[in-house]
Formats: sequence, structure tokens, C-alpha cells
Amino acid sequence: MRTDEEIVNQTNMLARLCLRYLGTGYEVPLDHKFYEAADPRSNAAWKQACEIQKLLTNTDPNDALTNLDEMQTYRIEVAMDVRAYGYVEVEACSKEQAIDMATPKIISENFKLRGHGAEDTDFSNPTSIYLSEIMVAGDPDTIDYIEKDLPDDARAAGWTTIMLEEAKALIDAIDGVTALPGHVQSVVDRLRAYVETSAP
Repeated sequence: MRTDEEIVNQTNMLARLCLRYLGTGYEVPLDHKFYEAADPRSNAAWKQACEIQKLLTNTDPNDALTNLDEMQTYRIEVAMDVRAYGYVEVEACSKEQAIDMATPKIISENFKLRGHGAEDTDFSNPTSIYLSEIMVAGDPDTIDYIEKDLPDDARAAGWTTIMLEEAKALIDAIDGVTALPGHVQSVVDRLRAYVETSAP
């Protein structure tokens, strides 16, 4: 039997899916609670999710809300390509549900940077995403080690292709320029190395 927390959390996740198909393409933050939100889109998504729950499971999530205990905030350690390290915080009923909520798109929108290999790195299209640890936020005694690889953000492949094309065009334009300042030449050299190692 599902607990009240599981019912509400599952309905909240279902509302997130409903929102995606309302035709706006709008997505809310990772910790968004549809049952507490005041905006019309969230209200419509929650209502649809509740109707689906009633139809499929004969359960009214609004009844479960009256018995809902406070959800926990979980911190998930994340590593991704371009040597970025950080975390996301997810509000969920369990560690398992928190991990399920940590999708590539949600990570790209909520990633909190701790360290990386370059100052000019863009983290909006993560690839090679790896989840390593999870714990209740602020409570290191609850830490669990996980090893989970996530698929690349669906936007990443196209983003990489565009960046390579732009980098090649920039190098071609600069190659004819002589006596570049040292710091500019350094950037050009790095860019050229990136293109040469990343080209398919």
C-alpha cells in the first residue's frame, strides 16, 4: 500500500508530465509543489494529475495531502563533462524518488557548481552525467554512495555540433591575423586544440 507521501509525490511527478503536455513547453523548478502553487498552469496540471490518479487507482491525492508529513530535501552529488562537479537539491519522499527526479534537464537548470576545469564553461547542456552520492541536505550522517550514469541532455548533441562549427569558423577568420596579443593567441590555441580533439 502506498503511503500518503508516496501518493502526493507520485501525483506531483505526474503533474510535471501533465504540464509538459499542456502545449506550452514550460517546465518548473525541481522543487516545485503543484499542490501549493497559485499559477493557473500548475493548478491545471495538478487537477489533471489528480483525475488520472482517481481513474487509475481510485485514490484522491487531495485526501492524502491532509496527512502529508513534510518532505525531505535531498542533496545529490553530480559530476558531468567539462570536468564540472557540484550538486542538485531535490525535495522528495525518499532517496529513490529524489534520484528518479534528477533528470539531465532538471540538473542543467538547478546545478550548483562546486568546481570545474575552466572559467568559461557552459553547464546548460550537460553530458556524461554521473550521480555519486545522496544525503538528506545538511545531514552527512545520512549519506549513501550511488553509482548512476544518466543519458546526455537531449539538447547536448546539437549544441556540440553548433559550437564546433562556430569554433572552426572563428579559427579560420583569425588564422590570417598576425601579431595577436599573447592572451588572445592562448585562447585561439585552446580553441584549435578543442576543435581538433572534438571533431567527429
